[in-house]
Amino acid sequence: MKYIFIFMAGKSKIKIEDHLTMEEINELIKDLKIEVNLYKRLLFLKSVKKGVPISHAAEFVGINRGTGFRWIKQYNENGLDGLMPKYGGGRPSFLSDEQLKELKKILSDPKENYSIHKTQLLIKEKFKVEYSYKQVWEIVRKKLRLNYSKPFPVYENKPKRR
Repeated sequence: MKYIFIFMAGKSKIKIEDHLTMEEINELIKDLKIEVNLYKRLLFLKSVKKGVPISHAAEFVGINRGTGFRWIKQYNENGLDGLMPKYGGGRPSFLSDEQLKELKKILSDPKENYSIHKTQLLIKEKFKVEYSYKQVWEIVRKKLRLNYSKPFPVYENKPKRR
């Protein structure tokens, strides 16, 4: 079963109020991730208990057949606890939120152009933390949401336009 979604080009004429910032929306989505994944697992389990073949139930919730078998095994061994997603949350950041805000402010300076390598050296020098090139890229692009920009010369002594 395939669905076709049609999106219309152009600007939407519906105004959206600014009750939530994008950061708040992203935080809410992050908080609900475990519940959504549990819901998906319960839908899969319900389908299989109703007699739907595992491969069809797996396709319906967007997983592969092997994952479906694993979920059933975990459910059989541990009940509902076996279906609960187990996220460790990962290692805490070496940089505090305040340090990340300070780093973003430094990197946003229009007079400077920072490459990932230059940012890596800045973090090591300023915050005494050593990150790999890949991790600095993740921090700059994903955590701080900074994009690449093309450097261009800024002429400070240029005469003003009339």
